[in-house]
Formats: sequence, structure tokens, C-alpha cells
Amino acid sequence: METRKMPLSEPAVRGRKIYGYAAKFGVLSNNLGGREPWFEEIAPGAFPPLEEQDVRAFFNHDKNHVLARSKRGKGSLKLSIDSTGLRYEFEPPDTTAGRDVLALVKRGDLDGASFAFTVEKDTWTKRDGKRIRRILKIAKLHDISVVTEGAYSDATAAARSKPAGGMDPEVADWRARLGMK
Repeated sequence: METRKMPLSEPAVRGRKIYGYAAKFGVLSNNLGGREPWFEEIAPGAFPPLEEQDVRAFFNHDKNHVLARSKRGKGSLKLSIDSTGLRYEFEPPDTTAGRDVLALVKRGDLDGASFAFTVEKDTWTKRDGKRIRRILKIAKLHDISVVTEGAYSDATAAARSKPAGGMDPEVADWRARLGMK
């Protein structure tokens, strides 16, 4: 099992819901190789059918801090795949961990998202002098997590408590992040 954390991913809050992207397609990760640098990107179509997965949402991949569960599309964790990547949404439980994560996302202290997975198929290439691992097929999606640090700069997480100007809350949140009025 591998995990990838995405920094600066800005989880969002709408009411008590936390949402964002655990993975974005075609985006290079930060350096995952230390002294021998390599980078990774997820190909569109890499994720397995979500209705066949029982995925958990954790805080920092810690199994002691369960925030939600997909239960093959019937649980409290809502997962979807669109042209951007793997999107998640959940309402954290009324537990110490749930309340803490919600408060930290609202405050902006938690701004990353991550996912744990098992690779079925990948390729390695060199691009612009960088070793790139492209994930073509994921055999199993284990979890998504709201995290303090991540491997991908573009993963997102967000939270908010009220809409701006009567606009759809999610649209208002993203417009505010982009500096749009």
C-alpha cells in the first residue's frame, strides 16, 4: 500500500461538510525520492470503480481517527471522479477527532488531502530531466485523509459555514480562494 499526501490542498467546509480533491489527474507530485528525486502523476481513468470500494476517511491516515466511510457508495463518505480527479465529501462525526478536524480545516491549519492505494499498473519515464512515475491503474483505494502535509500541491480540502451573497456555497468558496468577488 502506498500513500500520497497533497500539500496546499485547501480542504473546504460547507456547513459541517468537508470536501475537496484527494488526487488530481496529470499533476506532478512533490519530490518523492529524497536523494534520488522522482515524481508521480495520476492518469485519468486510474481509479477503480468507486462503487466496488469500501474507503475510509481518516485524519493523517491514522486508523484511530475515522471521519467517514464510503461503504461502496452507501456510507457517509461520498466519492466521485470527474475530469479534475478524485473528489470527496463527508460530514465529520460528532467526536473529538471530527470536531477538531472540522475546526482546523475551517481555520486553515489543515490544508492538505491524501490517499492510500495499491498500484496495479504504472510506467516510468524521464521528462525535463525528472524521473516520472505515471500511475495508470490503481487496484485498490484504501483511504482518503485530511492531512497536515502532502505529496501533491494541488490536492484540496475545504470547509465553510455560510454562503457568500446567496451563491451556491461551493462556488462561493472557490471564488473566494481565487480572489474573485
